[in-house]
Amino acid sequence: MKRFALMFVVGLALLVAGGAASAKTGAGAWAADWPIGRIGMAQVPDSLGVNIHFTNPRPGEMRMLAAAGFRWIRMDFAWGATERIKGRYDFHAYDRLLAALERHHMRALWILDYGNPLYQHGHAPTTPAARHAFCRWVAAAVRHFKGHGIVWEMWNEPNGGSFSSGTGGPMGHWGGADDGVLHFPTTSVAFGILNVVRPGLGNFAGTLDFSSASFAAGKGRPATLKLFTRGRSWKFWNGAEFPGAKGSFKLAKVHGQRAGVFSYNFSGGGNYVDATTRLRLRGPGVLRFEVRSVAPQTVLVRITDHTGQTLQFYRTYPTVGRWQEFHIRLSRWPSTAAAYARLALDVGKTIRRVAPQELYVGPALAGVPHLNFLRSCFQAGLLKYWNAVTVHPYRLGGPESVVGDYAAIRKLITQYAPPGKRIPLLSGEWGYSSTWYRGNNGHQARYVARELLVNLWRKIPLSIYYDWHNDGANPANREDNFGLVDFAYHPARDPVYTPKPAYLAVKTLASQLHGCVCTGRLKVRQSNDYILRFAGPGGKRLVVWKIGKGPRAVFVPLQSGRWRVTNYIGTKTRTVVVPPGVHGLKLAISYNPQYLIRR
Repeated sequence: MKRFALMFVVGLALLVAGGAASAKTGAGAWAADWPIGRIGMAQVPDSLGVNIHFTNPRPGEMRMLAAAGFRWIRMDFAWGATERIKGRYDFHAYDRLLAALERHHMRALWILDYGNPLYQHGHAPTTPAARHAFCRWVAAAVRHFKGHGIVWEMWNEPNGGSFSSGTGGPMGHWGGADDGVLHFPTTSVAFGILNVVRPGLGNFAGTLDFSSASFAAGKGRPATLKLFTRGRSWKFWNGAEFPGAKGSFKLAKVHGQRAGVFSYNFSGGGNYVDATTRLRLRGPGVLRFEVRSVAPQTVLVRITDHTGQTLQFYRTYPTVGRWQEFHIRLSRWPSTAAAYARLALDVGKTIRRVAPQELYVGPALAGVPHLNFLRSCFQAGLLKYWNAVTVHPYRLGGPESVVGDYAAIRKLITQYAPPGKRIPLLSGEWGYSSTWYRGNNGHQARYVARELLVNLWRKIPLSIYYDWHNDGANPANREDNFGLVDFAYHPARDPVYTPKPAYLAVKTLASQLHGCVCTGRLKVRQSNDYILRFAGPGGKRLVVWKIGKGPRAVFVPLQSGRWRVTNYIGTKTRTVVVPPGVHGLKLAISYNPQYLIRR
């Protein structure tokens, strides 16, 4: 009844405030009980979200998403897809998606991202004219969807290179550095070839020579720097994502200069090869390389300096069968953080002018903690406009290791936040690929459950899991196996996708902790043991697990009575009894969470 009353009030408010936008999509009631224009608290299921890659859901798909307990989706709101003619905006695809979401009582986090071929050759908008066009588009979007409780996110992983390229793909100039400066000496160089067309394309050959200003000569003239690889082979990495390609490397003279010569063969399949070694480039200069291939290729160069930061470059080879020379100047570039912050500030001012109550967040940080990038954003004044800070805390190991990263970022937010403004931290994208664990879907599922539980414990109001369904059917491809459900769609079946254990893990968490908030972690003897306490309708609940393999008996403090114990994917339930006068019992816990609810 309370929920119905709230829905009625929100719906009535939208009829008044939503205007034409509500008429286009039909404003619905929010299952996530966040007031319009405010970030809510970490509560189940209102904090649960998932990344999708569609605007036109298939029959049965939204029902399956909602049944898992998700109340949010995260999706690219692509500039290039919604402004194909300058000044004309087409949001029909997102109208359709929003209507589907609201029918299932879900809300959207939409990413304002990527370049538009109409402006600045499709790169991220860094010129005044391109920034102005981007902000005109943002203004049209927030006006159109105002009042629908959307969270607008500024770009996706700008510190990972996507802001340099503008496309989110392998077309950028450089990226991934905190300050845009290559600090000599350079400690390693990786040279890679990404076959983005199809496997079986035949041979690729490349040559590299490293030129540097010769400070020893005192005149600063370019001089060929001899490779410090004599007697050592370059290390080849055939790519866990795209195995199959094979390569070789040798030192030789090319055009009269000493160079490294790479040869790759993709005819046996595969899409990616990377070769790396440690060099010592001691001063500014030019990295020069040549490419010849039987098909268009993307060439990647990754340079790591002695501070540990990485500059990453992509160059597209469009000319089939000919040698083409590329140059990368090893000196200084504009800071990604500065260019991103300038655009994000303009967008923030635009949103606050056009629709002040709309939620605006960023920067969708790739990896944590990248404190230099965040510090640059905060120093530029973005916390004045952002309602929350979003990060992507991917990691191969257990989710529990994120706690220290969250603390470091929150400390930085506190340092730069405007006086009196509360700025929460959101987990905007985080997932686990089953290929990381040799295809073990069970291992993926337990990490998914623990990821969401740790976020609830650390008071993260929104957790977006990546990804909804597998992106392909290749069991060896990392990107194909982040999904909660399998890749194949079965329209004649119910459910329409085959659930993986990870889907069941989310659904079990949402049902066992419905309406609950985490009230803390109980003190335990072993730091690897976790007992989280939750409170909500129906009383207190506990979730228990441990880090590491193998069960261990742990004393769990419980009130007397009957307790239902449910495993992490909801397939096993049993009852344990705590006798009167006893304050708990010993329970065998493992790396799989268990839910305890007093009956």
